[in-house]
Amino acid sequence: MNRVDHARLSILHLIREGSAGDRLPGESDLATRIGVSRVTVRSALRQLWHEGLVTRRWGNGTFIAEPPAGTGPTAFRSIYVDVGVVGSLPERIRAAGFDVEIRGFGATTGTAPSWVAESMVATEDVWHIERTLVIDHNPGVYLVDYLPTAIAGNGLDPTALAHPDQNLPSLLAAHGTRAVKDEAYLEAVAAPTPVAAALNLQPGRPVLRARQNTHGEDGTVIECTEVHYNTEVFATVLVRSSRETQ
Repeated sequence: MNRVDHARLSILHLIREGSAGDRLPGESDLATRIGVSRVTVRSALRQLWHEGLVTRRWGNGTFIAEPPAGTGPTAFRSIYVDVGVVGSLPERIRAAGFDVEIRGFGATTGTAPSWVAESMVATEDVWHIERTLVIDHNPGVYLVDYLPTAIAGNGLDPTALAHPDQNLPSLLAAHGTRAVKDEAYLEAVAAPTPVAAALNLQPGRPVLRARQNTHGEDGTVIECTEVHYNTEVFATVLVRSSRETQ
């Protein structure tokens, strides 16, 4: 963990202990408390501002922000993520300072859904890997990964994904395939019964769905994932900002 991430987590603990509208200590006080430079604190605060977790009032300081409308007060907000980096969702949640566990893991083989078959070259059955990410004891994300049963003639065993410290990019890399790009298509949908049950929601409740294609180095789609988000636990906010000047 680099210094900015360390500072960010330390400030995040202060945010969780406080209430919306509370003023955070000044940069100098935070730097002394955390044991880093003011420049590092400033970078961490900028990330938290991008995430919508703090507001800045010029001349008055930095304050804990209100949660976005329609989200729970403790919702994990996946905002400050480098879109140029392909990585593991559980790892990113942990890096944000939240506990994450996996429930309801299941792995079966079967025919690929039509949207997967259109993207991923699969001449036979594929793995259907179901799991729910539980964030700070709240079901937040329901995932179904679709993977080939073999890569380069070698059988693929997905059972390691039952553990939150294992991730899909590493599993693929262990079979000689590197994920280099994710493309996700998002839309609001009514939660199907299995999704609602996994996320402790009423069937038909609106949820955010993402259908993601993961590309390998040769440009082919090597796996597909369907994700449903409980926005009371996991809120996704798109942030656009100008580049910082040097």
